[in-house]
Amino acid sequence: MPESCSHPNCWGRILIVAAHPDDEVLALGGHFRTVHPRIFHLTTGAGFLPIPRLAQRRAGELKRALSIGRIPSRRLTTGVVADQGVVQAIPELVQRLKAVTDRVGADCLLTHAYEGGHPDHDAASIICRLAGSGGLPVYEFTGYHNGTPTLPRASLQTNKFLASDCPEVTVPLSDRQQRLKRRMLRCFRSQAGFLNQFPVAEERFRRAPQYQYGEPPHRGTLLYESFGWPVDYPAWRAGVEAAATKMGVALDG
Repeated sequence: MPESCSHPNCWGRILIVAAHPDDEVLALGGHFRTVHPRIFHLTTGAGFLPIPRLAQRRAGELKRALSIGRIPSRRLTTGVVADQGVVQAIPELVQRLKAVTDRVGADCLLTHAYEGGHPDHDAASIICRLAGSGGLPVYEFTGYHNGTPTLPRASLQTNKFLASDCPEVTVPLSDRQQRLKRRMLRCFRSQAGFLNQFPVAEERFRRAPQYQYGEPPHRGTLLYESFGWPVDYPAWRAGVEAAATKMGVALDG
C-alpha cells in the first residue's frame, strides 16, 4: 500500500484471497465498481457435513452479489475445499494461488488477518505469506475475532484489527457505497444472521504483519474455539506443522 495513497484505487490490480463466499464483499465491497478486483476463494463455504445443496446455494448467492457489484464471473476463481478444511490443504492452495496470481497479473494480495476468528481465515494468512514470498505485497482487511479473550464467554468483535505496530488505513464509504455494500450482503441469505453484525460505514486495511504462526494470535480463547467446532488452536497448529514439513518451509519469522 503506497504511503502516498491510502485509497484502494491506487493499489493496482488487487487479488482478494477470501476464505468463503461473502468475505470479499465484507473486505472491499464498497469499492467493487471502481476497483474491479479479482477474487480467489479457498473454500466452497460448505462444511464437511452433508448439508444438502449448501455449496450450490452459496455459489448462487455469490453470483447475485457480484452481479450487483459489476464483477464478471471471469474475475472469480471458485473454491474447492470444505469449510474449516483450509489448514489441511495449505500446500495445494499455495500452488493454486501462485498460478492464479500469475494468470491475473496481480499487483497485490488482499486477505484475512491472523486473529483467531475462523481457522480458514488464519490459514489464508499463511497461504498468502507463502504465495507472496517472491515480493508480492500482502495486505489485510478487517474480519472478526474474540473481543473478550480473557473472559469466560467470548464476544464477537467486527471491523477492527487486533493491535499491531502496522499502520492502518480507514476508508469511509459514501452513502452510495454503503447502499451498494448492503445490497450485496443481502444476497447472502444463508448467512444473514451473522452478516447483520457487520457495519458498512468504512473499510479498513493494513500491510500484513510478520506473524509468528507458531504462537496463537492472542492470549486467551480464540473465537473459533468458542464455537464447539472440531478445530481448536492445537489441531490447527498441527495442520500448519504438517504443511510446513511437506513444503520444506519455515512459517515463522
